[in-house]
Amino acid sequence: MSRRDAVGWGGPEYMALLREGQRKAQQRMKAGEGFLYVAAVTGADIIKIGFSLRPEARVKHLKGRFGVSATLETMTPGSHQQERHLHIDLREHHLPGYGCREFYPRSVLSHPAIPDGLRKAA
Repeated sequence: MSRRDAVGWGGPEYMALLREGQRKAQQRMKAGEGFLYVAAVTGADIIKIGFSLRPEARVKHLKGRFGVSATLETMTPGSHQQERHLHIDLREHHLPGYGCREFYPRSVLSHPAIPDGLRKAA
């Protein structure tokens, strides 16, 4: 039995556990933990640049959130703040139609704002 089932899916105990997990994740992000990552969209010359505490798990969830399958290409230690600044620097290159500003043509990996640790995916 999963912990989720043990406390009752959607019930008050489950919601308290969920909030506690979110609080811990926010603390880790504020402490500078996490990774910038590049994920390649399957069947297209498109990448997603993002931030996550767990990039492998994050990329698996892209299909449900954005309707695309992707594979993790590379990741490097980074912060949520670095990701925000990177998306600002790359804003003129983002691809509309994916519901967010995190999708770009692969060619953006040569942009000077891309950290060296993410250039491996180029």
